[in-house]
Amino acid sequence: MAKAKTTDAAPAAQAPEAPALTAAKLPGAEAVQRVATAFGAKVEKLAALGPATMEAFKDSSKLLAKGAEDVNAVLMGFSKARMEQAALHAKALLAARTIQDFVELQSNYVRGAYEATLAEATKLQSISVQLATDAAKPLQARVTSNVETLLKAA
Repeated sequence: MAKAKTTDAAPAAQAPEAPALTAAKLPGAEAVQRVATAFGAKVEKLAALGPATMEAFKDSSKLLAKGAEDVNAVLMGFSKARMEQAALHAKALLAARTIQDFVELQSNYVRGAYEATLAEATKLQSISVQLATDAAKPLQARVTSNVETLLKAA
């Protein structure tokens, strides 16, 4: 077997090492270090707030889902009542003996349907406002807490 040739030549010349620049040697380095440390602490505090914030979103979402069920139940009840009223109205129209009776029945029905729809819209508006208020509470509390925490850290 042949032996690998070894050379006694000097290693290639290396570039001279640049002096290490440390934070202590740079002007204003201490101030930069203090700002970086404070910033890091705030980032850590923000990260610690994450789970509580997600819990607030979860609570708010639960309230919204429950509210949507309530709104749906109100709408379904109203729709059912309107369908029943429409069926009764159709029977009454078929029983009308004169055109004048027919027109009077139709006018009364339309007026009643309009008033019922208006009342239902008012009810839904009230439910929706209450829902929005309730669903926002966990998020408002979390934002207030987060801001207070960050201001204490400043």
